[in-house]
Amino acid sequence: MQSINCFIIDDEPSIHLLSNLLGENSRLKLGGYAINLLAALGLLLSASNPDVLFINIDLILDFDSNLREYILNHEILVVVTSAYKENAFHAFELGCFDFLLRPLSSERILKTVGRVINRKKWAKESDCFYIQCDTKGKIIKVLYEEIKYVEANQNYIVINTDNNKYTTYQTMKGFEKKLPAHFIRIHKSFIVNERKICSVNNDCVYLKDKTILKIGPNYRASLLNKLLVRY
Repeated sequence: MQSINCFIIDDEPSIHLLSNLLGENSRLKLGGYAINLLAALGLLLSASNPDVLFINIDLILDFDSNLREYILNHEILVVVTSAYKENAFHAFELGCFDFLLRPLSSERILKTVGRVINRKKWAKESDCFYIQCDTKGKIIKVLYEEIKYVEANQNYIVINTDNNKYTTYQTMKGFEKKLPAHFIRIHKSFIVNERKICSVNNDCVYLKDKTILKIGPNYRASLLNKLLVRY
């Protein structure tokens, strides 16, 4: 089974304690940690996206807007820790996924892990759609997370995924309306999954698998605005 990638934002003693508890569970992987929000944003942008963010509730009120945007766009589950149980209501009011009361225990963290696993399984099953592909009578299930980019081909679109490509009779404009917010139109012929982007250089987008896509001049400003809001 794939491990759950975790990130911690807290003071040094709490990071040490929480990282030790996380290390006791083989399903968990500590992807990084930071002692303040500014350092956290820089580290998150340079690392693989975590599934879960553990954060001291004292830092929630100081949430940087860019960090909040990053968490929302990457669908990261936020687990708040606090020494005071009355803060639980405040945490859930803010939309946090779970609340851990200090002193922390491996048993309680295990319950949180179980909730995360169930949430991820549900997301994988529901975050998809079905298309009728170029083979007559055949319907294909496609996961949004597997799409690299979508390409226009006359009256058809070609959906390029990590392992396959599917041609279906739809317009780019109609298909674009059905896609989640992390899909970005970069050209009249291309829609790209932002989570697959490695870099942007001049008039091209470079994907993690080395695919290079041209940026249309009418789409460049919009693309940069959407990407740079995370910084």
